[in-house]
This record gives sequence, structure tokens and C-alpha cells, in this order.
Amino acid sequence: MTSAPRSAPLFAAHAAALAGSPLFRGAGADAVRAKVASLGGIVRRYAKGAAVLREGDRATAAGVLLEGRLLVCRTDWDGRRDIVETLGPGALFAASYALAGEPLAVGVEADSPVTALFLDAARLAASDLAARLVPLLARKNLALNEKLAVLSRRRTRDKVLAYLAAQSVRAGARDFEIPLSRQGLADYLAVDRSALSAELGRLRREGVLDFRKNRFRLR
Repeated sequence: MTSAPRSAPLFAAHAAALAGSPLFRGAGADAVRAKVASLGGIVRRYAKGAAVLREGDRATAAGVLLEGRLLVCRTDWDGRRDIVETLGPGALFAASYALAGEPLAVGVEADSPVTALFLDAARLAASDLAARLVPLLARKNLALNEKLAVLSRRRTRDKVLAYLAAQSVRAGARDFEIPLSRQGLADYLAVDRSALSAELGRLRREGVLDFRKNRFRLR
């Protein structure tokens, strides 16, 4: 059983982090504080494993992750969890659903202790920050298209290589870390964990890649 989220003040460190986020980039810490207040900003903290937002809920606020890591997940009819994406500090979440007034088709879960800022969606849409939402939401659509391209592969091997190739391109190197545990990667690829481990072992033996925990190298 996880604890309920706790409200918290916006600390100076959070304001500084927000000043570097895509939504508030270019604004000083004092300007960020004023803008957050005008948007009805509320800071909440969650324990690891807590549900930040649940599938089917109607979000009225757009979230900005301040600290920790979030998993955006979808649960299949049989209870199997599918990880849609992972989010780090500065990431925007639930904005599309909050702005559209639609129930959430995904859930958001704390993958570590998390601090998140929630901004009233109606105020955000009417503010001078609304134009900044367009490229942010467009990038989210690109990330979903990337996942569809990975999942469209039929074989576990091809899914693994497509995912790792995309991560390598993003890192700009053949040696890189992924933001997922082994179970998380299995959930993201929609494959059985044992099948994933077996495939990774085969790829290593074939000299295609090497790995240690969540650090990989494509050869």
C-alpha cells in the first residue's frame, strides 16, 4: 500500500530547474515563481510505486516532473502492464488529456520518489505559455511513433534491436544507458521477460551487442 501524495512548497531549487525546462525556459527563478502562482501551481510528492494519475481519471492539470522518474503505463485487459514511455525531470505529462478534457487512456506511476508540479490546464491554455505547448506535444507524438515503429516488429530480436538502435541515435554513441530496468524493457517491448533475457544473451554471444545492467554497447 502506497502513501497518499503530500503537498509541498515550490523550493528555490525547483524554480531553478523549471527555469531550464522547455515550458519556462528563459525565465528567471522569480518569474517562474510568479508564473506558477498565476497558473494555480501545486507541488506534490509521491513515494516510489505510487499512482500519480490513474487510467480513466479526468485530469484538470498538466504535470511537470521536478524530481525523480515517472513511468507512463497502459494496462491490458488481462492485467499486463505496457510501459508507454519514461519521463525524467522537466518532462511534461497529462497535458494533452487535461487540455482536451478526455479521460486518461494511460496511468502515470512513480518509478522512484517523485516531486511533481501541477498547473491548471484552463489557465495554462489561456496564458502566454500556450504556444510553447505545441512543440512539446509534437515531440511526445514523435516518441509514440517511435514506439509504434519498435512494436511493429514481429520478432523479439527485431524489437530489441530497433529500440536499442533508437537509443544509440539519441545518445549519439554506440555505448549508452537506457532508462529502463530489465522488467521495464520487457514491458515496453510487450514481450516476456525470460524471452527478452534469452534474446539478449543470444545477441551477446553473436557479437551484436554487449551489456551490463542497463548499459549497452552496439558493435
